[in-house]
Amino acid sequence: MKPLLSVVIPLFNAEKEIEICLNSLFQSSWPYFEVIIVDDCSTDRSLAIAGQYPCRIFTMDTNKGPAAARNLGVNKAESDIILFLDSDTMVRRDSFKQFYDAFLENPGIDAVLAVPDMASLRSCRASNYNSLRSHFTFISAEPISDFFSTQMGAMRKEAFYAAGGFNEIYTGADIEDIELGMRLPPKRVLIHKDIIIRHHFPSFGSILKKYLRRANQFSRLLRERKKLTSVHTNKKGMLSIISVLLSALFLLLTIMSVLLIASLGFVITLFFLLCYLISVVSFFKLNRRLFTFCANTKGSIYLVQAAFFEYVFSLAIGLGGILSWIY
Repeated sequence: MKPLLSVVIPLFNAEKEIEICLNSLFQSSWPYFEVIIVDDCSTDRSLAIAGQYPCRIFTMDTNKGPAAARNLGVNKAESDIILFLDSDTMVRRDSFKQFYDAFLENPGIDAVLAVPDMASLRSCRASNYNSLRSHFTFISAEPISDFFSTQMGAMRKEAFYAAGGFNEIYTGADIEDIELGMRLPPKRVLIHKDIIIRHHFPSFGSILKKYLRRANQFSRLLRERKKLTSVHTNKKGMLSIISVLLSALFLLLTIMSVLLIASLGFVITLFFLLCYLISVVSFFKLNRRLFTFCANTKGSIYLVQAAFFEYVFSLAIGLGGILSWIY
């Protein structure tokens, strides 16, 4: 029998996560699916672990990145619906049926996104905040969107080919999925808020590096396409990042002014300090709903931690965007 859903997973050095992922897939209560693993020249035990499960496994000749691996996986898929998953995700028993039913119930939709769980599979403060933040972002977004994510997204094969597939110029796990979503017809992505998928969000340092790199690439893409997405890069989010950049700038100017107060004068120092405070207040106002959600979910004390991570992550994104104009 032809599978009704093809799960495509690019695999590269994920020996610590792939077993958790595949265990969850093959515990599904809905059996009409196939799993396609595309190994991108792993050098650890990832491929050997995947070989212990009833997957269809293909290997890349050279390491080309997840975009190329997913394109190969779609070409090998037997189903008309493709579910893209990262190798460090975990699905629920009814997730596959929920994805499939969503396409049946919404014939005009090209893609369906799940929502990240509030807790990360990786247990550390930064990754858990990132998961909570992503959960809030998706549940508070409009259900019909133009944003796509391979972390937890399914797409009709016909729509995938019509859009041209993933752009293989992106060799890292960066913005290849967002860029593909921009090439879909407007408002053809459904955010299904009842499908919850857990993910290994990275640690603090890895998150900062990823945000810097992605913001650099995405800033270039925005200048080229002149189009914001309705989930992660809406106007309110951009204003929040600008407020963080301004606050960092005026804090630096305030410190410098204090050190040079004899030559700059008290009024200038006070002006810089006032601008810093206004920027910080703007940051909190723009993220009021997010911080309220964090407080309601984790308690008011958690707000300190949430504000710190949001500020630092926003600063990394802002700096990445600025660097895109330099190199």
